[in-house]
Amino acid sequence: MPETHGYRQVAARALAVLAAAAILAVVLVIELGSTSDSSGATEAPSVVAEPAREARAALAVDVADLRRLGERAQQWTEARAAARVAAVAAGEAEAHATEQAAAAAGAAASEQVFAALEAAEVEADRLAAEEAARRRAEEATRQQVQPPAPAPEPDVVNEPAPEPDPTPEPQAQPQAEPAPTADADPVPEPSSGGPTAEQWNQLRMCESGGNYAINTGNGYYGAYQFSASTWDGLAATVAPSLVGVLPSDASPAQQDAMAFALYATSGAGPWPVCGQHLL
Repeated sequence: MPETHGYRQVAARALAVLAAAAILAVVLVIELGSTSDSSGATEAPSVVAEPAREARAALAVDVADLRRLGERAQQWTEARAAARVAAVAAGEAEAHATEQAAAAAGAAASEQVFAALEAAEVEADRLAAEEAARRRAEEATRQQVQPPAPAPEPDVVNEPAPEPDPTPEPQAQPQAEPAPTADADPVPEPSSGGPTAEQWNQLRMCESGGNYAINTGNGYYGAYQFSASTWDGLAATVAPSLVGVLPSDASPAQQDAMAFALYATSGAGPWPVCGQHLL
């Protein structure tokens, strides 16, 4: 690698500097010895001086190279450290930016999910309200269009008449109370401008199938399906003789007159479903 090669060069330069320093030390020792011995030969300094100068020059060159290499190594180390710091900082900045982008994307996705859920809930409520309204409308239409089925007439069992006693003894028979008639009390007649005879017929067909004597045990009697309480309350004011009489036991004329009187006081309201025929 280039870094390893540079370190090897620095080491080689350092060894060369040490060797030159050792040579220079030897030369200095020799020079000092030759100087102190004035009687010595004159050729020794000149022989040793040239290698000494070369050693000093080599040492100066090696030291300068060593300093330059040291400076270059220091610069390289500082540049590498700065590059590492910059890379770490760039990585942290990139990671922070990525984290922020991911958080923003997650928040946007969450908002979209919540908005979709809220819209779905609103749509479900709207559909439920529409379905409930549709069912109510269908029920109202069914009640207006389809009259209730007439109640079945009770089965009448004809029992055989008992055989007469061959020797009957005359006995006083109790007098049966005469059934109330239409002339017993004055009752109102249909008001002019009110429902027609055909409309009243449609009301009777809707309520009871037109059967004046119907009594199914459901608490409503006769062609107009009077309750006993309504019948007696009305009869107390318009026909007192009919108080206590079941509507199904009254004559058709009496039931018609009582129905006319009830309409005159309350309108078509007493017949919630079939009363539409009187409008």
